[in-house]
Amino acid sequence: MASKTIFEIKDNFIKFQELFEKRKTITKDQIILVEKETKKDWTIGNSDTEIELEFDDLEFIVEKKKLNKKYGLKFRSQKFCKTPFFRFDSDGPAHRNYDENIPLSEQIVTTPHFNTFNSDGISIAYKNGILKNEETAKIIVDDINFGVSLFCQETNSKSRNKDCPEIVLKEATLNYNYEEMVNFDDLNFE
Repeated sequence: MASKTIFEIKDNFIKFQELFEKRKTITKDQIILVEKETKKDWTIGNSDTEIELEFDDLEFIVEKKKLNKKYGLKFRSQKFCKTPFFRFDSDGPAHRNYDENIPLSEQIVTTPHFNTFNSDGISIAYKNGILKNEETAKIIVDDINFGVSLFCQETNSKSRNKDCPEIVLKEATLNYNYEEMVNFDDLNFE
């Protein structure tokens, strides 16, 4: 079963290449992940991203599962295409690149991997040299900030004042009412 064609990319492939290749500036130096409203077991954070093209809605999105190291990073411009045009998946199912010019044994791309599109508007996955090294790939999977650094290198991106934004998980807070606290004056600890 072949992947579906994303016509916004197929019909505007030169613009897609410019969007991918041009220097992008992620406006936040730190992105704080908060609970995702639609999936309570995930966290999400984002930042506007500037590029010297007519895309004024370019967005860098970070999603991380709460209970394990699984995370995803993506760029999206909804004015260009509803589908994120570039992604990184740290974990999850392998991706199959349906291309009869590639031997079947090489069509399966395990995670971690990048996802982008070919000139036919078909999603393709690939590993760069860093991800092909199993030891290095494990470090990228284990630490989201290393993953963000790799993503920024691969996409010609940086944050405003750093090489890449820092990802911070917002700590859960305990909800309590100060007026209902225990009065320790009345307790005897002997």
